[in-house]
This record gives sequence, C-alpha cells and structure tokens, in this order.
Amino acid sequence: MAAALAELLALAGPVATPRALGLLELEADRQFHHIAAGDRHRLVDAALEEGASAARTIRRTFGLACPDDIAGRLGIEVKTIHGEGGFGTVAVFADHVLRPASVRLYAPALAALDACLDVYPDRDGLGATGTRPVFLAHELFHHLEGLRPAHALAARHRVALFAIGPLTLTAGLSSLAEIAAGAFAQQLLGLRYHPKLLDVMALFGHDVTAAQRLVERLCAARPTGP
Repeated sequence: MAAALAELLALAGPVATPRALGLLELEADRQFHHIAAGDRHRLVDAALEEGASAARTIRRTFGLACPDDIAGRLGIEVKTIHGEGGFGTVAVFADHVLRPASVRLYAPALAALDACLDVYPDRDGLGATGTRPVFLAHELFHHLEGLRPAHALAARHRVALFAIGPLTLTAGLSSLAEIAAGAFAQQLLGLRYHPKLLDVMALFGHDVTAAQRLVERLCAARPTGP
C-alpha cells in the first residue's frame, strides 16, 4: 500500500501547484456551478494571496514562533482530542471555535495521516511534529478571519444564485477560506506544497479509488501559473 501511495503522490507532485490545488477546493464548493469560468482563477489567486499575506503579517508580529506559541499569544486554547471527530469515511483533523477561542486537534485522525508521511513529498518540511502544526496553522487563519467577519473572503466574494425583478439572491463561497487557510499554513511553515495535497493521503486511507480520482483531476487540470 505504501508503494502505491508513493506512486500516486509522485504523479501528483509535479502538477500540485497552489493554484491547481486551490481549484480543486473551489470545485468542491456547493456554489461552484454559479461561478463564471473566467472568475475561477481570479478567486483562487485572491484566496491564496489572502492566506499568504495573513501569514506574513503574523510572522512580522510574532517572529519565528511556532503555531502553538502563536495560538497562546493570541489567547487561543489548543485542545488535543483523543476521540474521532468525523463520521464514517469523513475524517475531521481539526476545528475551531471563535468564542471562547479554541482549536481542537483530533489525535487519531492526525496519527493516521502521520503514519503515511514517509512517502509525502513535503515530509522534510513537516519535521518531527508531523501534520499537527499544519492543521493548527490552518485553524489559526480561520480564527483571524472570524475576528473580522465583514472582511471575510466569503463576505467579499459572492455569487448570484438567481434574480427576482430588481432583487438578486447571492451566496458566499466557503471554499475560499479553506484555500486561504491552506496558503496561510504553507507560508507560515515554509512548506513546498499547499496542504490540500494532504487530501490524497487522507483519501487513500479510506478510499483508494477516490484518491486516484483526485490525482487524475489534478493532472488533467494542469492550470497555468504558480
């Protein structure tokens, strides 16, 4: 199984740019079919820059502090949960509560992912702590965005669902925050890949065919740009 996963990741690596991985995230948005084709790259790029910019701001403020230290200095309680956070084949690695500010990290799901890291192309960047800092950093972005709801990506980038006379019903794109949170973690931790690539490993543990389909979509897209 490890060899099959390594082969799949080796296939994905050369095409797993932040934009390509971001587009996969955007495609999973429930409002994706309302997004004009010409807007998709722009929206992904905006989310990637939002996350990277927030990480640069955090680094200027807190220097080289690790995500746990940053969380402490922001007044966020970090909890390790030893039970499962997901259901069925859906794994939850972490989640966030704005008030009182806390991040929950689900140890069994993280341990299952860490067990596959020997074949992950960003293994050296993760170090001995494995994927824990990645998911904590991801949730730190959600905390920071939650402090300014009017400025959140979903609030600023909305799509039209339908119009009735002069009234237009719109919806936010929740996937943009996920793209940005991954970019935040990538920038903060100096990773080679946007953490969306971890989905290949996460899927592989539950559904090999689904992991293969994800990589096939990634390879088929081959979008231009970084």
